[in-house]
Amino acid sequence: MSTAIVLKELKCVLSDREKQERGETMARKMAQVSACEGELDGHKRAHKEATGLLEREISGAATELRQGFRWADVEVRLEPIEFAGEAGVREIRMDTGEELEVRAMTAGERQMGLFGEG
Repeated sequence: MSTAIVLKELKCVLSDREKQERGETMARKMAQVSACEGELDGHKRAHKEATGLLEREISGAATELRQGFRWADVEVRLEPIEFAGEAGVREIRMDTGEELEVRAMTAGERQMGLFGEG
């Protein structure tokens, strides 16, 4: 009869050097896990911020769509006129030419010399 050599998993006691190597490997791997988790947290925060911004933009667009208008800064031309016997102002939208208001000039407008007066 012939003999055979096979592999069999058996208990092997670690030497002091093997224990030290395993400990160092564990420490390195734990540091890598910690770094990965920190990176993941950063990505989660960035993703959450981006998602929040998109949701606010969607909400704003939905509001504008539902209302049919939006608020925006528009250039307005102020023309000096006579209004009820005193200095007045005509406000005209620059984008559409629409006359917004005809009114008396405010004290602040007179004081600032907005129309070359004062």
